[in-house]
Amino acid sequence: MSRNRGVVYLGPGKVEVQDIEDPKFAAPDGRRIEHAVILKVVSTNICGSDQHMVRGRTTAEAGLVLGHEITGEVIEKGSDVEMLEVGDIVSVPFNVACGRCRCCKGQDTGVCLTVNPARAGGAYGYVDMGGWIGGQARYVMVPYADFNLLKFPDRDRAMEKIRDLTMLSDILPTGFHGAVRAGAGVGSIVYVAGAGPVGLAAAASARILGAAVVMIGDFNKERLAHAAKVGFEAVDLSKSDRLGDLVAEVTGSDEVDCAIDAVGFEARRHGGGEQPAIVLNQMMEITRAA
Repeated sequence: MSRNRGVVYLGPGKVEVQDIEDPKFAAPDGRRIEHAVILKVVSTNICGSDQHMVRGRTTAEAGLVLGHEITGEVIEKGSDVEMLEVGDIVSVPFNVACGRCRCCKGQDTGVCLTVNPARAGGAYGYVDMGGWIGGQARYVMVPYADFNLLKFPDRDRAMEKIRDLTMLSDILPTGFHGAVRAGAGVGSIVYVAGAGPVGLAAAASARILGAAVVMIGDFNKERLAHAAKVGFEAVDLSKSDRLGDLVAEVTGSDEVDCAIDAVGFEARRHGGGEQPAIVLNQMMEITRAA
């Protein structure tokens, strides 16, 4: 490996690309592990939740290496890794999970019981999520590699489509998970709050699951224009503070079958001020009973 570099959080509003340590086959507590691989990072994305930390909205400490949306090439592997080989191109789920605890066996890998001594759930490069080093870097270590990593079967085809495949680490599965958990299905009427990448992924997922109408609400005119261009019903939230009325303009009813929040706790109200609960409150108003 050549010198490792990473995006380091220094304090509210401040990040910097710095020299960082090369990854090792070791857990955050220093234990030697052999179920890991070291990746050369091929692509990585900036998540909205990274911005929460950078804006000083969390208890993140200076020195944290950011990044939990990682696609990479295996350049080293531990002796316990059986399913992967050096040279493989892989997608990294943003959660760190062991695959063996009760939660992981129940497919609740986001709350793995073994990878974070402080609480259930671990993630790369995120505050209070176990101390796993982030992947906005040249190189990163991924534990429990046989369980965690999604190997692309054809290296050349993967590299040709890497700008699409980079979405598999967080953005697309987050949207898809939201659509599934919301109950989007054949013939359903779906409202998605937020026309950013995750909102668009949720909308596309709802369509794949068979939704009859998919609406996306936002204040951002450019995002709304793009949502309309790719075939969704764009709902301009600046036109009214009554979401039900805007929904009714599209479907004739002020109710939907299911709704998905792709905004999060930095939601804003009319006039531009923050109102963290507004999206959830609006969705409870428009989503039909049960």
